[in-house]
Amino acid sequence: MNITSVRLLTVPVSDQDAAKDFYAGTLGFEVVRDQAMGPVRWLQLAPAAR
Repeated sequence: MNITSVRLLTVPVSDQDAAKDFYAGTLGFEVVRDQAMGPVRWLQLAPAAR
C-alpha cells in the first residue's frame, strides 16, 4: 500500500505563535482555525488553495 495523500497531521510544538508565524508567514499556509479551548488552543493551518 502506498500513501498518496495526508488529510490531517498533528505537530506538537512548544510555541504556537512561533509555529503560526513560520507556517503562515514563511510557508504561506492559510490559518483555518485559531481557537482557545479553555486552557489549550487549537491551531489549524493548511496549504493555500490554488
